[in-house]
Amino acid sequence: MIMMKWVASAAVVSIITTGSYYISKEKNRKQVYDKWNRLKAKVNNKTNEHHVDYLSEKIGHSDPHDIDDNTMVDEGATYAVNYYNKEIRQ
Repeated sequence: MIMMKWVASAAVVSIITTGSYYISKEKNRKQVYDKWNRLKAKVNNKTNEHHVDYLSEKIGHSDPHDIDDNTMVDEGATYAVNYYNKEIRQ
């Protein structure tokens, strides 16, 4: 029984030490934080679309009078055409 307690304690200490070492770097800490938030959102069944009604209305329905949206679409189309033309010239 004492041996099992010792093994369990050693395992817990090893996990805590390894986890602490892993999150000591900024990049790894950010990854863990992002994955934790995604897991919480998945468990709670919440995404950004549930919080922003404006996105639900706007998706797939381009308004001809929305200048910012039209400019973004125009720039995206222009980028693709310029990329294609550049590849053809080479």
